[in-house]
Amino acid sequence: SARPVVGALDAAGMAQFFTQQAAAVFGENYSVETIVMDPSFSCELQAGQSYATVLRTIASSDADVFPICESYAPALQRVRGYAETLLQNEYTFSLGEKETISAVRVTDVDGTERTLTADQYDYDFDASKLTLHPGSINGRDRKLNVELEIHCTAVVR
Repeated sequence: SARPVVGALDAAGMAQFFTQQAAAVFGENYSVETIVMDPSFSCELQAGQSYATVLRTIASSDADVFPICESYAPALQRVRGYAETLLQNEYTFSLGEKETISAVRVTDVDGTERTLTADQYDYDFDASKLTLHPGSINGRDRKLNVELEIHCTAVVR
């Protein structure tokens, strides 16, 4: 049995529904790219095809409209860039009473390692949580290494 996802009977109604829903969920904080047949591209229409004039209108700008008859790579670059910004920056682990973090090292996809400075992270002992500050890591980072130091008390015998 058919179950409609959008309560619209034509492309214009679907485009309107989409933009209304996106605005309701994201406000103005979203962008739309379209991969379509368009007269401005060199795509030749085949039997049963038409230009996606309505779909083109939901694109955020003319720069966000891509030809369906060419590589999709340029259209997917923004998606990839966005995905790389979705980073985990909080890690939960407990430190012992005499332990402190001596270094936080990050290794990127090329194997290049760098040490974060103390102002790029915080450790909350009460919450047992390490928080990396925005900008201290990026989407090319693949490995996080936290080095601990144990502070011992000398015992006189």
